[in-house]
Amino acid sequence: MKLKQGDLVKIDWIDAGGASGWTDHKKYEPPYIVTIGHYIKEDRHGIYTAPGVDRDDYKYVLGLDFIPRGCIKRVRRLK
Repeated sequence: MKLKQGDLVKIDWIDAGGASGWTDHKKYEPPYIVTIGHYIKEDRHGIYTAPGVDRDDYKYVLGLDFIPRGCIKRVRRLK
């Protein structure tokens, strides 16, 4: 799927995680995260999104998230 800067996207991904203290490792699962935001860009390392953007030229964003490529399970463009 070809995304354009500013597209609203939903990304399902697995975050790095861990547990402290005594933990039943057989029941532990890493955090499954869903991020919804404006697509900013991507590179060989992952995808950048922002919850708020300057719609004129996307030079300024309100917050910036980076999701590593290896953690991403699914990317969908929202309408």
